[in-house]
Amino acid sequence: MRADDGLLQPPRIRHRVLECSDQLEVRETAVPAEHQTAFDHQLALPTAAIAPDRDFGGQRFHLYRAHEHEGTQIDIDDLGFGPATNDLAEVRTVNGGRIDTPTRTDNRLLFAFVLRGSCRVHLADQEHALQRGAAVTIPAGQTHAFTDASPDCRLLRVRLRQPV
Repeated sequence: MRADDGLLQPPRIRHRVLECSDQLEVRETAVPAEHQTAFDHQLALPTAAIAPDRDFGGQRFHLYRAHEHEGTQIDIDDLGFGPATNDLAEVRTVNGGRIDTPTRTDNRLLFAFVLRGSCRVHLADQEHALQRGAAVTIPAGQTHAFTDASPDCRLLRVRLRQPV
């Protein structure tokens, strides 16, 4: 994996990181968030077989490689998690120029993480400045808007497609 890649790890599957760089940052979103996280340095991986289409409770492993999209002028990039989660979740990156439209979350939960740059989020009668590394969770039915995005602003947006 490289910077800005995305990995879907199906729920309740034991796994381990084999190696990483010193500057590694992991942004983990768990749905459902009903699991224990523990370190087990002696864990033997359960299989050496690679079966990317194997189904784990309606979900499959999925790897999005950001470098395969470098140089494209994509304002909204779908990471392909929808089909891998059986349409449970949508994961996209959104560039600053495309985030200024007020919207309502309907019956879906929305999670946004600022990958780079800055912007403001408006929630009902509240307004918050968001910088790189900041995150916001917007509950179902909440009208919101992201505004005043810096030219380099890029959001990671995770949206549940099915009602919560």
